[in-house]
Amino acid sequence: MCTAKNGRSGECISTKSCASSGGVSDPANLCPGDNTIQCCTYGTCKNTKGVAGTCQPTSTCKGSSDPANLCPGGNHIQCCTVGSTPTGPSPSKPVHT
Repeated sequence: MCTAKNGRSGECISTKSCASSGGVSDPANLCPGDNTIQCCTYGTCKNTKGVAGTCQPTSTCKGSSDPANLCPGGNHIQCCTVGSTPTGPSPSKPVHT
C-alpha cells in the first residue's frame, strides 16, 4: 500500500495493471521495485447512500467501505467514506398484513 502525492491511498502495482484497471499511476518513486511499479490510485466515488468518498484498497480505509462495485480495479478497491455517519431514513416499521 502507498499514499500518492495527491494524498490518496493506493497500491503498488505495475503501471500497465494500473492503467488497465482504470487507475492513475504516481511516478514519484513511492514503491519498491523498478520504475514500472508505481503507486496506483483510483479517484473519487459516491457510496450507495450518496456520500462522497475515495476509491482505495479496503485495507487502507479508515471509515466504511462500500462493496457495491462503485470503483475501478479489483474487488479490494472500494468506495471508502470517512468522517461522517451516513444519514438516511430510519428503518421502516414492519407492516402487518
